[in-house]
Amino acid sequence: MRHTQREEQIYTARWAGDPDAVGLTEGVLLRWFTPDMLHRLRLRSSTRDLLLAHAAQTQGSMGVRPPAPRQPHLPAPLVGPGLRRAVPSDAAELTRLRLVMLASAGTVPEPQWSADCERWFADRLTGDGRFAAFVVDDGTCLLSCAVGQYTDPMPSPGQGPNVGHIASVATDPAHRRQGHARRVVTAVHDWLTAHGCGYISLTASPAAEALYRSLGYRDHAGPTPLAWSAR
Repeated sequence: MRHTQREEQIYTARWAGDPDAVGLTEGVLLRWFTPDMLHRLRLRSSTRDLLLAHAAQTQGSMGVRPPAPRQPHLPAPLVGPGLRRAVPSDAAELTRLRLVMLASAGTVPEPQWSADCERWFADRLTGDGRFAAFVVDDGTCLLSCAVGQYTDPMPSPGQGPNVGHIASVATDPAHRRQGHARRVVTAVHDWLTAHGCGYISLTASPAAEALYRSLGYRDHAGPTPLAWSAR
């Protein structure tokens, strides 16, 4: 079925698969949306009206009343110009931004490290469904990035089935103080919670602590976390 208005078209089909399991050959992000979520997307008004009209016709034929559209002054979207999910071809830029982050902490890896890191990113962006990176892209390079991973640990009371971790949050020095880090961290956080993460950890630098606390992250409660390292 196809509905046409001006030069915009909608193609409809039925599918109940997992968007994160799809190997996209075009585009970078696939998500499910209901009509009442359209206010979160940056769409042309004509496109939004077309989608709402299509939803009203489809749901109306099924005896379902479509939800009333929200006003555009409500919260800004997570996915908009510049913000997207990373793809394998971003591996080199993700490595560059990770080097920026390490340099800010006084760490300078050996030369071979960059090639190993780039290969690591490419491998996970290609086929690891428990890994995602979100980036701000200005069309020439990546301005900011954040990485998320999750695991399914032993069950804990009051905790979701998965545990997430946010890492490699970095913004190019020339583009800081513009809200890019907040956008990528929020996108990764929402991706992790959408995948059942009831607990998400991260390591906050002094410069980024205020950002994380403003997003709801707080001091760890419970037993003191300890770690062992060979270095």
